[in-house]
Amino acid sequence: MDDCLVKPTRLATLREYLSRWFGTDSAWQAAPAEAVNAPPVSGPDAHGGAEPFVPVDLSHMTQLWGSESTVKALLDSFVSSVREDVQALSPLLERIEVERLREWHHRVAGAASVLQYPPLLNALEDYRRDITVKTPERLRSDGLALARKCNAMLDGIEEQAALLA
Repeated sequence: MDDCLVKPTRLATLREYLSRWFGTDSAWQAAPAEAVNAPPVSGPDAHGGAEPFVPVDLSHMTQLWGSESTVKALLDSFVSSVREDVQALSPLLERIEVERLREWHHRVAGAASVLQYPPLLNALEDYRRDITVKTPERLRSDGLALARKCNAMLDGIEEQAALLA
């Protein structure tokens, strides 16, 4: 697979993807870089230290979705939904059942793929990797670290969304 288009999407986004793969040479452009001018927000990492927040590319999202108010609404909804999912992880970590953790991961990773936010997707993938062979203690400690990372990222996304109109 060379690319992925996540639903729901806009017609303009579909055109952009089709152009990228089947259009003229000028359509072969790299995706916009992460917004690096936003002030860093720190959150806890797995070892208790600070991990810098990587901002969501709001200009790219605004280009895709049409307006800052739409992006703000989408981000607010996303943060609320993923926060609920992160809270749902805690009871699953009390009594480790790999299949239930895999179901939880699948649901959250699906939601995260809509935002296409690499730091969150990477954190989720790191947790999923080798999930069937990790000890219950390791799944629990990694799960708690994942919840902290997710909440720190969601705090940063929420702060960014608050700056939108």
